[in-house]
Amino acid sequence: MGENRSVGVRPWKAIGLFVKAFRQHIGGGRAFLVGMVLSVGVIGFSDRHSSLWLLGIWFFVLLVAAMGKGPSWRRALWFNLAVVVAVMGGGVFFFADRSGVHMEFTNPEFRIEKHEVLGYRPVPGKNTLERKYTEDEVVYEVTYTLEDNGTRLAPPHIETEGKPCVLFFGGSHTFGAAVNDEEAFPYLFGVETGGRYEVHNFAWGGYGTHQMLAVLEEGLVDSAIDCNPRHVIYHGGYFHIPRAAGLSKWDQNGPHYELVDMDRVEYRGSFAESQERDDLVTRLIDLSGLDALISGLHRPPDGPDYDRFLGILENARRYVEENYPEAEFHVFLVDDKRRGPIPFYLFGWSRPPLPESLAERGFNVLHKADAIPDLYESPERYEVHALDKHPNALAHSLMATYLADELSQDSTHSGERSE
Repeated sequence: MGENRSVGVRPWKAIGLFVKAFRQHIGGGRAFLVGMVLSVGVIGFSDRHSSLWLLGIWFFVLLVAAMGKGPSWRRALWFNLAVVVAVMGGGVFFFADRSGVHMEFTNPEFRIEKHEVLGYRPVPGKNTLERKYTEDEVVYEVTYTLEDNGTRLAPPHIETEGKPCVLFFGGSHTFGAAVNDEEAFPYLFGVETGGRYEVHNFAWGGYGTHQMLAVLEEGLVDSAIDCNPRHVIYHGGYFHIPRAAGLSKWDQNGPHYELVDMDRVEYRGSFAESQERDDLVTRLIDLSGLDALISGLHRPPDGPDYDRFLGILENARRYVEENYPEAEFHVFLVDDKRRGPIPFYLFGWSRPPLPESLAERGFNVLHKADAIPDLYESPERYEVHALDKHPNALAHSLMATYLADELSQDSTHSGERSE
């Protein structure tokens, strides 16, 4: 027993001796300077995921300071801060992606290209098999097909007088990431409605309300369709608020809109052209790897970002009303934010809940939670896999049925949630 105890203590003794020697030769005050120099080096020479290095450096610096000279309250402060940093390091390690997930496309021509308005888009007219897998299992294997106009494969429709159509906008959930062409809910909506509508799915992974508005206002929709819109459906929620603010790492050239009054925004070019990205906090978050813990954001979203998001929706609705007088604009809302990084939604305390704000503004709101009543009680039932949280084929099927039923009714939605 004594021998085992001795072996277990040796590493801590070694650390203690090293810290003591460092303190004697460098000193507590100089330790902070050394920490700053090392931190700058880590940030400058590490592309990403250097947060553990940074936390390790400052744990060591604070430990040195705690063992130094000075009042007991100050040394206690440094020690407690060292404990906090150690806990943060454990959290970063715990949440780090160590799953070993790989993705591959069978068609190398299926790729993303730069776009002067949208920032990026898929190359039109391509198809591919996408495979996501680990060393132990296949997470999914699905087919993506893009029409020549850049939208995802549309279901068959009946050629009727007036050529009514439905336009879908959103991100990967609307596009149908991780499900086959015929399993995405916009496609299934066309099947559920008996082919009465042409269906155009303008969604793509990582898109938000700002891409929807740009596609509309820049004439990209009109150049892509030859039909008369009857319904325009935006599918999204809280997680699109930071996207519209340009906080997503993958969307630095996306369209940037600024709020000019409570219900109107103006296009200001791309995020890269109009927003400053070189502040210290942004660089620390971006290069340290901590961005992964706040959904890949440059900074947490705030109240003005929330207002901008609503302003973009107002502009989109206004555009639809003015240019497609026979169409209704709907928000198909993912209104639960419990699964997002709640501590970083800083608008939460200063803004009303999103469903309430949309209702007050008179939007026609459809709720994903009404399509899938037990969505938030049993989320795993509607996810592709434990390693991929996108909606699975069952979820898409239920959403399509719900939308087909809701939009076939004569009454319009007032924005209030149905019970």
